[in-house]
Amino acid sequence: IEIDHLGNRRIRSVGELLQNQFRIGLSRMERVVRERMSIQDSGTVTPQQLINIRAVVAAIEEFFGRSQVAN
Repeated sequence: IEIDHLGNRRIRSVGELLQNQFRIGLSRMERVVRERMSIQDSGTVTPQQLINIRAVVAAIEEFFGRSQVAN
């Protein structure tokens, strides 16, 4: 079986591509939250102090700005 044969390829939908990018953003945000949780005092910390959605927003903007779908 030839691996590069077009019959073996699958077209990814825009939703799937966006979902993957969103997952990347959430993973980055998770890393930041975990880092902040290790630094902050757990008795006084609030979710607002831990969570920053910039990583998710950046990943979505990257998708719409640089993706082949956006061109």
